[in-house]
Amino acid sequence: MEKSAMAPEEDTVSNLPYDIIRIILLRLSVKDLLRFKSVSKSWNTMISDLWFVRMHLHESKHSDSHNLFLRKKSTEHGEDRFSLVRLEGLKFQIEAELNCPFRGERVLCTCDGMMLLTSSYRTYTLWNPSTRTKAMIWFPYKFDEYMTMKHGICHDTTIDDFKVVVASKKYYVVYSCKNKSWTKRKELSDSLVGRSTESGGVAVDGAIYWVSASANSYSRATKSYNSREIIYFDARDDNFRILERPKNVNDNDRYYLVCLRGCLCLYHRIRYDIQIWIKEKGRDNNSWKELMIVENVKTPISWFKPLCFVENKILIRLDATRFVVYSPCEKTFEEFEESKLSLEIKFVPCHNSLLCPIQNTRPKRKRSAYSQLS
Repeated sequence: MEKSAMAPEEDTVSNLPYDIIRIILLRLSVKDLLRFKSVSKSWNTMISDLWFVRMHLHESKHSDSHNLFLRKKSTEHGEDRFSLVRLEGLKFQIEAELNCPFRGERVLCTCDGMMLLTSSYRTYTLWNPSTRTKAMIWFPYKFDEYMTMKHGICHDTTIDDFKVVVASKKYYVVYSCKNKSWTKRKELSDSLVGRSTESGGVAVDGAIYWVSASANSYSRATKSYNSREIIYFDARDDNFRILERPKNVNDNDRYYLVCLRGCLCLYHRIRYDIQIWIKEKGRDNNSWKELMIVENVKTPISWFKPLCFVENKILIRLDATRFVVYSPCEKTFEEFEESKLSLEIKFVPCHNSLLCPIQNTRPKRKRSAYSQLS
């Protein structure tokens, strides 16, 4: 009798077309999908399929309902606490409290829902906050200039490989998650790897982008760098290249990079306004177009940062404790319900992703045998 009572419900699910089930599942959160893997063998196979994982990530990048952030809060006892929060309207809603993979780790950069963390620069952690999966990577080299190192992580979808890039002023090394190995690459000129505005690179379409300033261009009079370039690491051949800037942006302008809806964007100040440019899709496409102008911004450009789109509006961090939603059509700011936040609270955009890191692995050489690179 119990079996027959369940039959109609089972028949209803099983009779749904495969494509309809897939469309419905693609709109769900990672939390729901992990739970629905146990519904049936066919659902588990579908959700675990690489095509489904990639399509779900694409939906996450382009859907306002998937605007997730990793919130890091430092307590008075010096402990870091993480939580996964979702943007709903003009308020952050806590979705889950998370345990930090290791004590004292800080987020260096992100890519496709994966985060690169470190606490010592001798070990790195790949962490997916959505699935709670993590993996450690031992760093077999020794850099003397930790304060000026660049870090990046990108996803090469052509071979389904995550690559971690660590660069100093003279060298850079690449870790292939698929091959589970570090490779020392060639030296870099100062024009390619100089001082950057931020150590963490911006990952877009299998490349990692930084704004790099040549150390030789530093002016003591203005206390700034007079020459900046956009450099990027191309995962197709593990080489660095220079990307052309928008025509109206000069090499001595102070500009920053950010990823919005899966596209590389550049923003800089023009008097009292902030101009945001968007790069056309494709690593080999150097075309830029103006995305919007945020008017009447009084905060310093170093504090200003676009975070994500909310329909046709954009969420902006104006300073360390203030968030607003800007409407480019109406040219108005909406104050966030939690506009005044503690200085100890940091928000990192995070995509809802099913991608998982590699398993823990050590280099073949002994861990104590660090190679000198600089």
